[in-house]
Amino acid sequence: MRVFVFNVLILVLFSSCLKRQEIVEPSQFEIDYCDKLELADAINSDFFKKLENFKSDSLIYQDLQYLFTYMPLSDFADYDFEFFLNQVKYAHLTKETFPWAKNIPQDIFRHYVLPARVNNENLDTARMVFYRELSDRLLDLDLNIEEAALEINHWCHEKVIYKGSDERTISPLGAVRSGFGRCGEESTFTVTALRAAGIPARQVYTPRWAHTDDNHAWVEVWIEGEWKYLGACEPLPRLNMGWFTVPASRAMLVHTKQFGENNVDNPNYLANNANYTWINALKTYSPTKDLIIIVLNKNNMPVWGADVKFQLYNYAEMYPLHSTKTDINGIAKFTTGYGSLEVSVSFKGKTLSKTINPEDKNIIKLQLDKDSEFPLENVVYYPPIAGEEPIIDPKEEELNKERLKQEDKIRANNEALYYDEDKAKQFIKTFDYQEIVMDFLIGSRGNWNEIEAFLIEASYKNYKNEAINLLLELSEKDWRDSKREILSEHCEYAIKHKNKDLNDSIFYKYVLNPRINFELLTNYRSVILESLTNQNIEDFKSNPEKISQYINNNIKTQFQFKDKNVDVQGFNNYFVSITPIGVNKIKYADPLSLKIYTVAFCRSLGIPARINLATNFAQYFHNEKWIDFNFNENADINKLNKANLYFTNLDTTRDLKYRIHFSIARLEKGFFNTIDLGWETPISKLSNGIELLEGKYMLLTAHRNSDESISVKRKYFDLKAKETKTIDISMPEDNNILLGISAFNHGNLSNKQGNYISSNSICKMNTATAFCWINPSQEPSKHIIRDVYASLNELTNNNINIVFITEKESFKPEDYGFSKDITSYFDKDLNLLNKNSSCRTSRNNNIFPNIMLIYDGNCIFSSKGYIINLGDILINEWKKYKLNYS
Repeated sequence: MRVFVFNVLILVLFSSCLKRQEIVEPSQFEIDYCDKLELADAINSDFFKKLENFKSDSLIYQDLQYLFTYMPLSDFADYDFEFFLNQVKYAHLTKETFPWAKNIPQDIFRHYVLPARVNNENLDTARMVFYRELSDRLLDLDLNIEEAALEINHWCHEKVIYKGSDERTISPLGAVRSGFGRCGEESTFTVTALRAAGIPARQVYTPRWAHTDDNHAWVEVWIEGEWKYLGACEPLPRLNMGWFTVPASRAMLVHTKQFGENNVDNPNYLANNANYTWINALKTYSPTKDLIIIVLNKNNMPVWGADVKFQLYNYAEMYPLHSTKTDINGIAKFTTGYGSLEVSVSFKGKTLSKTINPEDKNIIKLQLDKDSEFPLENVVYYPPIAGEEPIIDPKEEELNKERLKQEDKIRANNEALYYDEDKAKQFIKTFDYQEIVMDFLIGSRGNWNEIEAFLIEASYKNYKNEAINLLLELSEKDWRDSKREILSEHCEYAIKHKNKDLNDSIFYKYVLNPRINFELLTNYRSVILESLTNQNIEDFKSNPEKISQYINNNIKTQFQFKDKNVDVQGFNNYFVSITPIGVNKIKYADPLSLKIYTVAFCRSLGIPARINLATNFAQYFHNEKWIDFNFNENADINKLNKANLYFTNLDTTRDLKYRIHFSIARLEKGFFNTIDLGWETPISKLSNGIELLEGKYMLLTAHRNSDESISVKRKYFDLKAKETKTIDISMPEDNNILLGISAFNHGNLSNKQGNYISSNSICKMNTATAFCWINPSQEPSKHIIRDVYASLNELTNNNINIVFITEKESFKPEDYGFSKDITSYFDKDLNLLNKNSSCRTSRNNNIFPNIMLIYDGNCIFSSKGYIINLGDILINEWKKYKLNYS
């Protein structure tokens, strides 16, 4: 089919150019369009056939063509033609409605208004809903495009504020129902709202910070030829303002996706794939340098096609900021900031790593002339220096604060319609449910009607116990966006196919549970079972080892494409898993979608199944043990034997946490890839050891120093087949440098009752006191609150007392999970903070949080602004002080 269409395109182009006596080469879009036609034919998609019905409307037709050409495979599998037709119609409607949308260039429109997808979120009808809400509001105000972008961000703040959550990205309407989202969800929601009003917008993202753990996402809007930024759901008086301005000045990469054909001519081009181009936007935020890596062989000749990774320390691993290959001259390039990176090269079984520091030259030669060289066992990495703090006009800031208060009230009025404790108690009494149901109803937020309906149906159909245990297996985010009919079907089919010999804990977690990874929840059980014969079903239940062969025969992970095999992953680059229903329909899957489908297949049959986080294998439970599925693409790995690894914690001050203090990585294809053992898993919970594949491994431990540099310690070891090994986990030696001790000037604070109390009286004997000035409405302060809550026991055990301080009496610690008697005070007009300017690293009162660790009348550590893992940092600084001064 592709060859035929391609030839037709060539003929059309030829005939149009006869007068000039020349043949024009087909454009990249035309080539990509033909490729996608072939793919659509392979998966039996009717999208392009239905598209022919719209030829009479050339604009709709052409933009649907463009959209279909660059959509990921998951969107073909899990949404219908009409969904995208409506998306295109409403994108065109913005040109008729909003004055600024009329003059947007076609390429900008197609890249940044037309696409329904922003990142890896679940898609929904938000564009249509938001258009209807925003059109009247914006037109009544008679705004230009920049003013409209600012106004839309205020509208977004009325709907959604920041709160951390798991890595699954909820849909824009799901964010509205929740009333909150993490930064990736806030920015996805805000970009969707901007596009719904015809304003070109994109999500920009620093995948990992250099100066602290974690990452951040925000929004850029196209204003008359220039990209300007804003904090999603965090309105400020002007564009190019945000709490993250200073942190972004220290970033090593800020990137964004440009939907559509590859754009290698863009001066900020980073990489591309079949769906989009990566654009490096770092120059907007930070000083940059162009790293040039030249890879040579032992004869000093360029190495063509070597794999190169530019890695940054973050969350106890070396995170690959950018991966590329050397060109014919042996060169790999990367525009980045002035901080430390680890550059690793792999070619034909040889690996070479080198630490690049800020002062190093931009051109680095690496020679693969001997055995592999892994990263140094002991090294210190340095972040870039911070840029200047933004200046906000005080009058504009005050007006903005007043407006934010009004928006908070609007959001609170919406939330008043949700379940509260009294309503939940009444429901429990009416339907005779356990008290745990209160958590589901309150936690479901704006999705309460779906969870309520599910629980009512379960009550009438006599599966209340299963309904409760299903919801217990799901996350709070699942409570906020799951549909009644999907939850009910999972309950009913799981009960119908239950193996009575299974214990309840295995049944609830690995059969009843509809959640497998971070996929969109669907009612896959009925679809999968209906695709099987009764004989298949009974045979698989008795012989689950036959399932892998059946799936190998029916689901493909490669296309026959352009006379060669091409991985499905190459057409599904948004890393959105194809749902089990989608895989069952199109009969193709990328590796993760295949594993999810396999687990869903088993659970539909009543067979316990899971994806093992440590080995990343799909497994089924049979005869009281977990057994790996054997897929064609895992044939080599499946030949490997396994070993058992145990840990000994040598740190007596705390329960070290995985991906905070340490990690384990396995050498695969020349690079160390971190093993997934969960996020912030305490080492005490790994006391039974972990099962790993044989191979070479790296243990990495690290901590951040007072100057925000990172001390890293590595230990390399081998795991042999069927070996049991124990390794010691100890933190790197501290640099033992205290950056400066200043006298702390005590003063008055006020308590909840309005009574004044001296800050000196709050400090306890033989205990360090951390005064934490916060703005609870801002994301950096919310991170601090979350981090302190997670490490409260360890802080107490290390004699560190936490005191939260706010300027106004609006902070309620109980809203963040603390007990109501947690210490918190109010510092009117920030008088105490201002008295201690000598302790502070910033004079700007707009930068929160401000942290001062106080002991014996002195400030022994201070920090301002965005910081992650505060509890761990405070423990390190307190230990350092005692070591130097005790």
